[in-house]
Amino acid sequence: MRRNGKGSKSIDGDNQQRRMKAAAIIKVVVAIGLFGIIVGGGYFLRKRVISAAKDDARVRQLRLMNVPPWLPRDIARCVVSEIQPLLKDRSILDEELCKDVYRIAIDNPWISAISKVVKHRDGTIDIYAQFRRPYALVATESEPGRFYLIDNEAVVLPISANRIKREKFIVIDGVRSAPPEAGGKWNSPDLRDGLRLLSLIKNKPYIDQITTIDVRNYNGRINPSEPYLRMYAQVGNSKRTDIRFGRFPVDDLDYCISPEEKIKHLDKIVAHKNGRLAGICRWIDLRYDRPHLSMN
Repeated sequence: MRRNGKGSKSIDGDNQQRRMKAAAIIKVVVAIGLFGIIVGGGYFLRKRVISAAKDDARVRQLRLMNVPPWLPRDIARCVVSEIQPLLKDRSILDEELCKDVYRIAIDNPWISAISKVVKHRDGTIDIYAQFRRPYALVATESEPGRFYLIDNEAVVLPISANRIKREKFIVIDGVRSAPPEAGGKWNSPDLRDGLRLLSLIKNKPYIDQITTIDVRNYNGRINPSEPYLRMYAQVGNSKRTDIRFGRFPVDDLDYCISPEEKIKHLDKIVAHKNGRLAGICRWIDLRYDRPHLSMN
């Protein structure tokens, strides 16, 4: 039997159409696959780029600038180690970063002021700060023999007194109130006047002979007839001289020898003794118009 030519052509046309459709479907599938690969690859690449960018922009290093030579290196490192963790995962591009660094750093007990905070593209932050300098040792009535280190504003510093040379600092002895936590200001009237007295003598050539400012009788709380404030001068194990300073005037109408006049009298006595103060006599009383000295 002979096949119909038209039927054969129809079958061949259907096969060709099916092949064309299959090829088209394959192309679409391949295209979709390629698109998915491109989109997925782009997503992961973008994610990696963003992650790398974030890593490059994070805070890497904190530096304290203009650290004074008197501040021990380990304390400077400790200050940095206390601030740095609080900046973890922060971006150097963060517009609020410098303000936040300032707020964090100014709370550190060793820092008294900050002039500026500068950030750099490499992730470094520079803090330009002023530091609290040890100024005096303080002993309280309730804890005799235990010393606290303070700066000239009566802020308690976070360091053990055992780390310092005690002979380098004057002790303000007999403060009645307990100290605040490190970084807090010790608001105590007797300590305030003790620091005021220290400020009058701190630049005197005989300062290294004065060991103690005694505030135990502040405002005559032990004995009203005794000096409210006194100093002790002693070198090594030599004889001690009791310097009876008295009190500060309450106001301009208070009849009391001015503190400046008292120190002038002390200056003259020391000059007359060729720079010696400690051991020159048992006591020196500065509460009068003319100073009184013991006979021995």
